[in-house]
Amino acid sequence: MKIPEHPEIDMALRTGYPHRIHTLECADCGESFSGDAMLYNSDGDLVCGDCLRNRILENCNNHQLAEAFGISCVTVAEHFEYMGEL
Repeated sequence: MKIPEHPEIDMALRTGYPHRIHTLECADCGESFSGDAMLYNSDGDLVCGDCLRNRILENCNNHQLAEAFGISCVTVAEHFEYMGEL
């Protein structure tokens, strides 16, 4: 018989005692996280990576995202002027 996967069962099998597992919930999606899971403090809310990405995409336009990553922005006219083709 296969034992179902569960953090408390895993802990009991490893240590012989079901220690309390500390968990935190993502403020946006409500999913529970424990252990080495990474949560991000966004405006005072702890959110998971997927929800952080959603918040960033909802609140930033392409120009702001490009600037944050050091990506230059150029218009088509500026590009051709720079290339000496205008």
